[in-house]
Amino acid sequence: MFKKFFAAMLILSLTASVFAADIVALDLNFYSEEETSVKTAGELPAGIVMNQRIRFRNPALHGFAYPVRIDLGKTKTIDLTFNVTGNGAISPSLHGYSADENGKVVKKLKFKCTALEFCGEPSGRTLPFLVEKWTNMLPRGIRVSDGDTVTIKATFETVE
Repeated sequence: MFKKFFAAMLILSLTASVFAADIVALDLNFYSEEETSVKTAGELPAGIVMNQRIRFRNPALHGFAYPVRIDLGKTKTIDLTFNVTGNGAISPSLHGYSADENGKVVKKLKFKCTALEFCGEPSGRTLPFLVEKWTNMLPRGIRVSDGDTVTIKATFETVE
């Protein structure tokens, strides 16, 4: 009985790891008291998806997070451009996770960021740096105005 149970658990763990995807979550946090939007300029490369905006959970903060998800199995380097509607400050934040085939988070992911440039500005951190939890890349953000273009260039590496 124990051998069958152990074999079944081994097979389940192997199949779960086959379907797991390592994801870098890049959120563009847009702080503003007016209506805003951040949209991609052109098509996103394979392995990169932009989800719908999310209102900040803290009611004292006005604005939205614009989530971008990067599948490290498909790309480890990004060079993205976004068009901004509204006025305020945008600050990027990063974290990582492994997801199953349904997109459900299986575990946290540690990864290295070996290069990061936001709107032509370096991240302000010594490169490379390890990301183990939500990390705000530019605490003060960058001021943007209606019609501005935001660019992000970065390179990531998985950590065992």
